[in-house]
Amino acid sequence: MTTEVKQPIKAIKTATALTTDTGVIEPNALLVQALVSQLRTTLDAIQRFDTEINTRGQSLTDYSLFKSLPGAGPVFASRLLAAFGEQRERYAGADELQQYLRHCTGH
Repeated sequence: MTTEVKQPIKAIKTATALTTDTGVIEPNALLVQALVSQLRTTLDAIQRFDTEINTRGQSLTDYSLFKSLPGAGPVFASRLLAAFGEQRERYAGADELQQYLRHCTGH
């Protein structure tokens, strides 16, 4: 275990509780359990999306082009392909593509 992980764990173990009031502690413990459950569901959904994006991406003509880009794994290559699209004629030049990408990312 790294120092970056050990230090927070040690701090948690030696921390002093702000309250011992079960009326505060118990509802918040339930809230944390509910949030963890939601997070697990969300992470599962993301995994299913990644799998589906990868599967569909591989069937497209330009997939190999995007997969060949440095750092683009199977999921990222599919996402790039989805972002750029297959209809390249809709962009007259690189400047229009840049404008579109800025719009998509909000920058």
